[in-house]
Amino acid sequence: MPASAILKPTLRATQRRQGRAAWAVNVPPHLSPTGKRQQLFFASKTEAAVVCEQLKARKDNFGTSLNALTPAKIAEAAEAYNLLEGRNISLLTAVRRCLGIEDQRSASIPFRELCTLYIESKRGRDERHLADMRRTMNRFPSLHDRLVSDISHRDLSRC
Repeated sequence: MPASAILKPTLRATQRRQGRAAWAVNVPPHLSPTGKRQQLFFASKTEAAVVCEQLKARKDNFGTSLNALTPAKIAEAAEAYNLLEGRNISLLTAVRRCLGIEDQRSASIPFRELCTLYIESKRGRDERHLADMRRTMNRFPSLHDRLVSDISHRDLSRC
């Protein structure tokens, strides 16, 4: 574990003279969202003190959150880090992207249902257009049961 960080606002006189934020908080790498040392600047001591308290809470909660992880979850996280190695993407970013894809898939509907809903919504309008849509739907029988979110231009060019 890294040395205990001293989390308190520091007055920066040189910055005040230059018209910049006068209070600074030094964030050690293990508490920084970037994983690197940061220096945050604030106009008032109160703002800086609030951030210091948040960082202290994060530091205190870190130990307790680790206890909640089972050895299996830790091993799974280690494997995930191995898979991401050399890809310049964080585990958190990868998980968020994956969840976004899953949300998109769960909101999607099958291709045939999409075409049918579209045709029904346009009923009574341009019948030639609707006939074209029915023919288009029938041109792609292999896509009928696939989710729309899973279909790419490559799938359409194969048909």
